[in-house]
Amino acid sequence: MVLKTAWLMDTVGDKGAHTEIQTIKIATPAAVEWIFDNAIQTYGAGGLSQDFFLAEGFA
Repeated sequence: MVLKTAWLMDTVGDKGAHTEIQTIKIATPAAVEWIFDNAIQTYGAGGLSQDFFLAEGFA
């Protein structure tokens, strides 16, 4: 998604890639939240402890 948006920005400009830019702004935080949530679940209670950076990153 990011590669396509970068290509569009290079070829048609920022205004032509506006929709893709907005999509990335929405999709990226959701994807990162999903990754942190799965990592915390994988580590169990350890994922919420200070031993790992997961709890701080999720917050």
